[in-house]
Amino acid sequence: MIVTRPHLYFDLDGVPSQTPAWSMINELDLIKPPNLRGTKPDIIPGLPGALPNPLREDATERTINGNVFAQLDPDGMPYPSEIEGLISNLEILADAWATVPGAANSLRSCTLYLPDTTTRTGSVQVLNFDWPDYAEMPIKATVVLRLLIPAGSLT
Repeated sequence: MIVTRPHLYFDLDGVPSQTPAWSMINELDLIKPPNLRGTKPDIIPGLPGALPNPLREDATERTINGNVFAQLDPDGMPYPSEIEGLISNLEILADAWATVPGAANSLRSCTLYLPDTTTRTGSVQVLNFDWPDYAEMPIKATVVLRLLIPAGSLT
């Protein structure tokens, strides 16, 4: 598969988010800080103030939006028909990202490639991969990928 935007993209189990066949829009959401888990401070009778409880990172959901195109396959080869190309590209992504992996915990490997040539990696679970009806978009479809990052963030 050809990566069309090598300075900022992610791959999920080796399938890149930027190819001639599809383009994800908001990869930078993957570097947002994680949700925090904790409780309200405990009030201790007879003492001023409260005893703070420590906060810690919690599992975090991220929604990645994108477009799937109809003209070219992930290797840049043209399709004979746009509707066939759109269906084929959606099926390729669904097979790669939306099927449950063989691992017992359903984790996938995610690597985010940043413009400064650093990477952030981590395990994720795909919660949902969805798109509108094919007939609504003859040359492209909008897709939504929902990920759960159990560790809270990619490191």
